[in-house]
Amino acid sequence: MPTLLLPSRPGQLVDVAFRTHLKEARCYNCDGPAEEGPYRQTAFGRRFQFFRCRHCTHLFIYPHFTSEEVALIFSDEYFAEGGAWADGIFEGSYEDARPKLEKEALLVLDMFRNVTGKDFFGLRILEIGCAGGTFLDVARTHGAETVGIEPNRKMADRTREAGHDVFCGTVESIPLDQFEGEFDLVVLMDVLEHVQFPRKLMNRISRWSRSASHILIRGPVDMGRPLNRASQFVRRSLGIPKDLGSDVRDAHHWNLRSLKTFLGRGDFEIDEIRGATATFANIVASRGAS
Repeated sequence: MPTLLLPSRPGQLVDVAFRTHLKEARCYNCDGPAEEGPYRQTAFGRRFQFFRCRHCTHLFIYPHFTSEEVALIFSDEYFAEGGAWADGIFEGSYEDARPKLEKEALLVLDMFRNVTGKDFFGLRILEIGCAGGTFLDVARTHGAETVGIEPNRKMADRTREAGHDVFCGTVESIPLDQFEGEFDLVVLMDVLEHVQFPRKLMNRISRWSRSASHILIRGPVDMGRPLNRASQFVRRSLGIPKDLGSDVRDAHHWNLRSLKTFLGRGDFEIDEIRGATATFANIVASRGAS
């Protein structure tokens, strides 16, 4: 049955079924009620609207991409030269940027060491969204036991060939009972903005991690700067959603409040945040005794 579109505001189109269930939208982060946010996007022949949670203030795309659409997003082209993985930060393909990625992994290791007083030696580490395994390579050279999860088959195979234990698929596709309290550190490098369902992700992290463990996050987080908030307030007040076009990137726009809510579901608390910009940060969170 073809999708029927109706205008809801001047210049905006939404699916009839989507509009019908507008009031039923729930936050993927905390399951709180949500309202239309300041962004919209058209992709895969469908119109998506960003919603903001009234409880944790998380901003997320609704409905989320299907598993088949996620596979298309993270196809081989994603990691190729000119692919979306670079996000304007890196040049060339993932393999071309490996030396720079290794340097960044070392910087993150230094931050983890400074914050926790621990090195990677002897730690069992899970990286979710490990791509071609650059971070896991660095962690292993510092004595860590490494496990990765990666949805792209080519990247997963490359990481497995390098000697790491790798599961190919999204984190939601991995059975909840796959691991049981065995990881000292879970790493989310440029991943949290892409996951399908944050609550399912934290359910797995919480169950798979030891009682005393850490999470290492790198990615876009709204640090609450006045300029960011003012721009979003104007758009909400005027009812003007910003159209993000068809270039699929972030399905979740995190801020400190929604991130703390996410971490709190697993009893994790933020130890330190180091923000490179107003909207990008490296974060270490922990739970249990140090």
